[in-house]
Amino acid sequence: PCALPILACGVGYGSRILSDRSPAAQIVATDVDQGAIAYARRHYPSPNVRFEVGDAARVDWPSAHFDMAVSFETIEHLPDAPGFLARVFRAVRPGGTLVCSVPNQDRMPFDPKRHKYHLRHYTPGELEQLLAGAGFELQSRHSQPDSASDRIDEGWQGQYIIAVCRRPKAA
Repeated sequence: PCALPILACGVGYGSRILSDRSPAAQIVATDVDQGAIAYARRHYPSPNVRFEVGDAARVDWPSAHFDMAVSFETIEHLPDAPGFLARVFRAVRPGGTLVCSVPNQDRMPFDPKRHKYHLRHYTPGELEQLLAGAGFELQSRHSQPDSASDRIDEGWQGQYIIAVCRRPKAA
């Protein structure tokens, strides 16, 4: 099976960075925008990345298919975040990992004029509840101070909060 799906990969530069840092992983990077996928294929090709057109709100993979899933700044765009996370939970093998991020409502309040493609932002507590509701166990909390920084800090003080979660191993 594939090791890592990247959901809503955009133009693919993050997928390429992950493939360069983990060359043994087989990565499936999906985005709903056909133009973004065409750009990714032209500008960020990698032997271990397959770029595909796919809608994160509807994608449905086989059960226990992936070792890890990555979803950076996707959930705030989706009308059914719990349904999305339930599908990701099912697709990640027991003991597997989900790394996801969302804008931090406490540091970057949702403004529909400023964030026209977002449906909402999440407080740290809301993100924890959403992940636990899908069955994930939170392993660690991180944040990015702002969109201009590539620094990742411990804790959820930044504008973007990042959760590292685990699907519990089967009993």
